[in-house]
Amino acid sequence: MRFILSLSLFLLAITPLKAQVGNLTPQEPIADPTEWKFFAHKLDNKTYELIFQVTLQKGWHLFSLNPGDPSLIPPSFSFTPDKKYKKTGTITEEGNLEEANLEGFDMKVRYFEGEVRFTQKIILKETGMAISGTHTYQVCNDVICLPPTVKPFEFRIP
Repeated sequence: MRFILSLSLFLLAITPLKAQVGNLTPQEPIADPTEWKFFAHKLDNKTYELIFQVTLQKGWHLFSLNPGDPSLIPPSFSFTPDKKYKKTGTITEEGNLEEANLEGFDMKVRYFEGEVRFTQKIILKETGMAISGTHTYQVCNDVICLPPTVKPFEFRIP
């Protein structure tokens, strides 16, 4: 009799738990709130600026190349090696740079909202080519940071 009573109480106890667990559904992944465009701007016969332009949805931000805290993931750009061009200088950034004390960080953090341009100058050794590679970035809002994203890029130089 005790066994039946114990079993009944156990089943009564786990029934609501099973109902709660059964209703759990995996959370839908959040869509990437960025739109990237790539274009080459000719400066002279052999020199071009490769421009990575990103537009962020309202409420999202992208860290600066120098975000201020070493735990943050800044954008990075990896070019496929090719002897037909040479990079000159480092990538620069342009946009509405914000600098603020965000919760969870002991120092000021630098980030962009809205639209940002990252620019790399190159010198061509040949014409009629494509320059490709990957770029990595992480976006955050006031609640979460999405996992780092790696995407390919390609510039066509006539």
